[in-house]
Amino acid sequence: MIDSLVTDLVSTCFPVRMRPSTGIGTVLCAVLGALFVAAPAEATGSGTARVSGADVVYTAAKDARNRVVVTRSGGTVTVDDRVPVRAGAGCTAVRGDRTRVICRTAATPGGLRVVTGDRADSIVNRSGLPLTADGGTGSDTIIGGPEADTLRGGGGRDRLHGAGGDDQLDGGPGDDRLLGGAGDDWLRAPGGRVASTDRDVLWGGPGIDVADYTSAATPVTADADGVTGDDGRRGERDTLKNDIEALIGGSAGDRLSGTSRQDFLRGGPGNDTLLGYGGGDHLVGELGADLLDGGSGDDSLRGDDPGLGALSADVMRGGPGTDFVVYATYVTPVVVDLDGQPGDDGQAGERDTVGADVENISGGQAGDRLTGNASANRIDAGPGDDVIHGGAGNDVLIGLDGRDSIHGEAGDDEIGDYDVDADLLDGGDHVTLGDRCVISGDDTIISCER
Repeated sequence: MIDSLVTDLVSTCFPVRMRPSTGIGTVLCAVLGALFVAAPAEATGSGTARVSGADVVYTAAKDARNRVVVTRSGGTVTVDDRVPVRAGAGCTAVRGDRTRVICRTAATPGGLRVVTGDRADSIVNRSGLPLTADGGTGSDTIIGGPEADTLRGGGGRDRLHGAGGDDQLDGGPGDDRLLGGAGDDWLRAPGGRVASTDRDVLWGGPGIDVADYTSAATPVTADADGVTGDDGRRGERDTLKNDIEALIGGSAGDRLSGTSRQDFLRGGPGNDTLLGYGGGDHLVGELGADLLDGGSGDDSLRGDDPGLGALSADVMRGGPGTDFVVYATYVTPVVVDLDGQPGDDGQAGERDTVGADVENISGGQAGDRLTGNASANRIDAGPGDDVIHGGAGNDVLIGLDGRDSIHGEAGDDEIGDYDVDADLLDGGDHVTLGDRCVISGDDTIISCER
């Protein structure tokens, strides 16, 4: 019946031979014509380019598929799109080309801001200026330039390329591809508590690059080994390529693993496990009862930061290599020894465990009590009236500010305070060369042979 009606409409509106039309035929023709006119293949709205201070801002047409290219010549910035562009404040239209405008800032152009809508848009920055781009909800492609760009894909399957500069890339929801390019780049993965099946791929490129899961509220497992689909929250199947050097966890109990290179791992809130493996790694647990294991290499281990909140009992193991445990941000006294005994380290009530495979200590800013072990230790006490015991081994013990009491004990030690306070420097027993004491101020010297 419908097919018959369509046939009648076509024969009435477009007869083979002209013949008088009936009244109903005239009405149906009008309706059919309106339907054809009201359904274009794609709306052709227009965007607006304007100058805001030293920046050029382009808000693209929301209901069109935009292809934005921004170029620059001296103080002139050109915005080009595939759909019409209106010239706002500080911009002028290009005669004969409705899709291009020229903008001039009063001073040297400072940056760009481009916002597109809900289609599969592309933004290409060829201006040499820093770009802030928001792709909207479509599956977008955004390419930065040589400066520090901020690229946000929004919803959809986005492709973000920072190119040069220290860029920030945020794909948003969807299966995204983030490539930092040259420079120290920050690549943000989506998070929250809602389960996700996103499969993002993150490339760092040259430079020190960060994969950031800060917004994740459920546990994250991440490593920059390049294995496909083994990263992210449960069900996500992200891929972190092996040119990423730093990992940041979310607010739950995360497991972050390094590589054979130098890695930077930061757990964030939650009871995290940080594994450095090879290389000289920097591991920071932050809030929560964390496990830090440096692995092979000369590693730096820092558990809590008192400035962030309540302290928890962390376990810090060094592994092969010469490792440092760091309490430098503490403003109340800490007790730290390198004997590996569970729960006897840190601030009063903290109950950290510092492994016997850690060689060096960096103390806090108050009166600390720091004790080495049989290895060759370096202990830096920091400000405050500190007590330092080197133990066996050829140690380097530094007191810094405050009235310190420094005891080298067994081994050929080097002891110094480097301030004008009256300190006690006791070399203790020596083996071959004797102990060397560096005097600064009215210090008391005992058993210092060099």
